Amino acid sequence: GLKTVRLDHQQLEVELTSASTALALFELALERASCGRGDLELLDEGVEYAGTLKGTEALKTCTFGCVYCPTEVDADGEQMNPKSYLTHESGVIRAVRNGYNTADQVYDRLGSLQSMGHDTSKVFVRIVGGTWSVLTSNAQQTFVRDTLFALNTMDAHPDSRRQPRSLEEEQAINETASCRAVEICVEDHPKMVTPASLLENRRLGITAMEIGVQTTNDEIHRITKRDSSRAQIVERTKLMKEFGFK
Repeated sequence: GLKTVRLDHQQLEVELTSASTALALFELALERASCGRGDLELLDEGVEYAGTLKGTEALKTCTFGCVYCPTEVDADGEQMNPKSYLTHESGVIRAVRNGYNTADQVYDRLGSLQSMGHDTSKVFVRIVGGTWSVLTSNAQQTFVRDTLFALNTMDAHPDSRRQPRSLEEEQAINETASCRAVEICVEDHPKMVTPASLLENRRLGITAMEIGVQTTNDEIHRITKRDSSRAQIVERTKLMKEFGFK
């Protein structure tokens, strides 16, 4: 879902909520993010999901149970939106309006900005909602690919837009597109940050990472079930910097 946009030194920040509402509507992650139930359902690595990452199984994009992240459920107890994102928020409203379709969220938000006279030639993409490294490689690649695809076809008429190409092709096209992704940021849990995951993020074109440091007090980490520690935060932050991430 597109959550927020802000102007920062003439750079637009576009926040994409990577998660879901209902199976019929969309199970994205960039599917049905269910942060912290201990069980994890993954999409088939061999299946090419569309921009929405639709599938027959709900995709839970976080396995951690941090107590401060709200989980909104419906009358049947099923999770409705990404962990920590609520129905009344503007970003979630926009995501639901677009069926959590990755490309459509980009078209919607940038279209609104353009109609207000904003320059959208430089876009800071922030993918949020869940834990990035919990997603399968296929899910990560498809989400990033479709984000770039939308930026690359922003100026095309909706009825004449081409089909998405490969990640590498969309990356190359975006280098000279009218709407360029000058930064792509994802959210991850400190425990999930590894040399292997960072190498994959570099391949995807990700340039910045967030690991949600709410505190450096390990007693508070224990109480809030963060499943992390001060030492781990320091170690993983250093690792991310060594790999060139902001």
